[in-house]
Amino acid sequence: MAILGATADGIAKPLPLGEGPTDHQYLLRPCDVVRLLNSTPRGVVINERQLFRHRNRAGDRIGSKRRIDFLRYIVWLVEQRDARVRRREAKAQRRRQERLTLNGIMALIESQQYRCALSGRLLIPADAALDHILALSRGGRHEIANAQVLHKDINRAKGTLTNEEFITLCREVVIHALRRGLCPALDEEPMVTSSRR
Repeated sequence: MAILGATADGIAKPLPLGEGPTDHQYLLRPCDVVRLLNSTPRGVVINERQLFRHRNRAGDRIGSKRRIDFLRYIVWLVEQRDARVRRREAKAQRRRQERLTLNGIMALIESQQYRCALSGRLLIPADAALDHILALSRGGRHEIANAQVLHKDINRAKGTLTNEEFITLCREVVIHALRRGLCPALDEEPMVTSSRR
């Protein structure tokens, strides 16, 4: 601590009037900065490699090529820590907003008017299934903006396809079935089995 003008017992002596610290008193060699920071009760908190990386990131804001302005370096470290805390809090806030909650899912079902998002079938609790619009395996996120409620049969058939891919596939199946006469014409009402209401 004697480097910063404190006595050996760690108590700073008052400076005579007009003899405040000048810029050159806080310019230290990198090895002195490491030694000073590691001499605190926290023990080893930095090594010369970490300090080198910090100097590369901070540039001239914390000193010159051979010397480090200790006070500016400490201020830079505090700014970096505060920026990390702000980023972490913003990320946590986004996660809280994006998280799938029961209220969010209920609002989603209400916005779909209790119908399947793709087929329009009426949903009952036993037949409802939560679906990711873009599958998690394809990079989709587990959030309300990437969710929809489908009939469980539709969800099973859709698998990991996107809505557009699934609708294109369904069109191909219908066109093929119509050409071969395997299904009734589109203007006829489809048969509904008792399990599908």
